[in-house]
Order: sequence, then C-alpha cells, then structure tokens
Amino acid sequence: MISVYLKSPKREKKIQDSDEAPGSVLWMAPEVLLGEKIDEKLDVYAFALVFWEILTRKDLFAEYDDKEIFTEDIARKGIRPLLDDIHPVLKEIIIRCWDRNPDIRPSFEQLLPMLEKALIQIYLPPTLCPLAPIFWEKNFKQQARVPIDVFVPSLIKTLKPVTKKTQTQKEESCLKALLEEEDGDEKVVSIERFSALLTWFGRMKIDKFTILDRVLEVMSSPWFFGMESSQQVERRIAVLERKPRGYFLVRLNTGERTPIDKAPFTITRVADDGNVVHTRVYTNKKGGLTIKPSEAETITSKGTSIRDFVQMIQNKNSSLLTLPCPGWPFEHIFASTPIPRSAYDEAGEDDLEF
Repeated sequence: MISVYLKSPKREKKIQDSDEAPGSVLWMAPEVLLGEKIDEKLDVYAFALVFWEILTRKDLFAEYDDKEIFTEDIARKGIRPLLDDIHPVLKEIIIRCWDRNPDIRPSFEQLLPMLEKALIQIYLPPTLCPLAPIFWEKNFKQQARVPIDVFVPSLIKTLKPVTKKTQTQKEESCLKALLEEEDGDEKVVSIERFSALLTWFGRMKIDKFTILDRVLEVMSSPWFFGMESSQQVERRIAVLERKPRGYFLVRLNTGERTPIDKAPFTITRVADDGNVVHTRVYTNKKGGLTIKPSEAETITSKGTSIRDFVQMIQNKNSSLLTLPCPGWPFEHIFASTPIPRSAYDEAGEDDLEF
C-alpha cells in the first residue's frame, strides 16, 4: 500500500492507493486512474502537475481526501488546478500536457523546444529588444544559463566585431559585474539576468550606439553602485565619519518588490536630517524617468539615460544630490579618464521637462 499525503494548514489528509496501479495518486493521469491503456504520455501529464506546483508554489489538489471523488473529478469531469497566476505562454503548454486525451499531449521530445521557445518569449520578447531573442536562440539554443566566459565575448563580438583591446577589457569587466551569477562552482549568465540588463540599459542596439556604450556610460559614474542592496549601502554610509546632506548613490532595482520595468533604479541619499532615504526612479508614460523626492516635488525627463537624469536633478535642485557616496565599487575598472558621454537616445537639454 502506498499513501499519498496532502498537507493543509490544520491537518494532514491522505488518499490511499491499494489497487492494481500503485503510484502517487495525485499525479496519476486519468487513463491510469480509470485502468485504461497507458503509454509514455502519462509522464507528460505528471510533468504538467509538477510544473504547476513549481510555478505556483502551492499544494496540489489539497482539497481532496477521497480517491473515488478525486478520480471522478479529475478523470471524468476534467477538473484541473487553477492557472490564474501563470504566464499565458506557460499556461498553454500546461493545458496541452494535462489534456484528458493522451494523443493531444506532446511527447517530451516535442516539449523541450516548446519550453525553450516559451523561455525566450517570456524573458526576451521583441518589445524588450528585437535582436535579443535572435541573439540568444542563435548562440545558446536550448539553454537557460550560459557560462559567463562564453556569453560575454559572444555579446561583445555581436555588437562590436572590431574594437580596441583596452575597451573590450572594460566592457567585459562591466558586463561580468552586472551579469554574473553562481551555479554551483560555475559562473553563469541566466536568460533572466540578460533580460534585466536590457530592461536597465535599453536595447542591444539603438542607431550607432549599443548597450555596451550605455553600460560604460553609467558604470563610469562614481555614484553608481550596481546591484547593492539597501542594507549594503546603508552600512556603507553608516561607517562614514561625516554624512553631509546630499551624499548619494544610484543602484539597480533587482525586482524583488517592484518590477524592474516599472522602476529600474533607486537613488539612495542622505537627507537634511541625516537619515538615509531610498527613492525609486520610475519609468513614465512618455518613456522617460520620474522621481518624487518629496510630496511637493516631482522631477521628470523625456530620456532614459540615468546619468542625464542625475545631472538634471542636480540642475533642478543642487542640494538634493551633491556628492557621490565614497566607496565606488567599479573604480578599479576605469582609468582616470572617464568614458565620454553619449547622447544615444536622449533629447537635448532644451527638451528636458521639469
């Protein structure tokens, strides 16, 4: 006898399986529950349920504790878990995989390219960057994570086939600082982190400028602190002997609380009272950036350059952002000469909105 336990907040429930087809009842395909002819598609059905559990982080069929009722609902009535909070692309795959008719379910051989396509559609849609899905599929087919020492040279070669060695070294260092993740002992770039890079810094190419130009432009600014958390930057400021009003830094929003596309950056600064204030920089309907440093003040730009936006804030309110916070983490990457400013997609100063 095999018992399958379903956990609820108050008690444990179980469906017991003691018939001729022993197994994990909750994940059994309808044809197994009804004693019909079976093939390898029963595993595709089970995969759909496990995939649903991973995506939703919910208990599967927690409302059932009777096998006969469970079999009637699942195998004959076609009841399935709710898909309300699942991405439409993945929803379509799951629905096919747990279809009552095994012939409609894809084989695992068919399923793998479906999942790869879904991954690209979710993280690298053409609306984010038309070149990104082409680049990923061409170079990293059927991969969700790529060794960083493979990814970075590939991206640079795609964007700048011919470039100076010293410039390439800076570009490689900057990209690794922004993209590197750990997968066991390996340093990798995930498709999700690449998507975040495009959300922070824009498309791979805009006219003659590339995302490499924009990354260098921002990272060469001594107030940019990358992906440091609010706790990390607060500790940095806490150890300073003096905390003058207007000390500030800019860091990337990693999407833990607010989606990156809604608020790509956060400005951390020392306020008039000496307290540390974190203020999100939001994208606005006109495609620019907006910050609300106080209830009475809103500053908006038409362009998406965070460097231009910082300068604009300083011009608008010189006491708000005065000095970059000490401890610039990327100082070792750059020589004494800063990266030249590029007006890759920005309006002229006369076009800025206050």
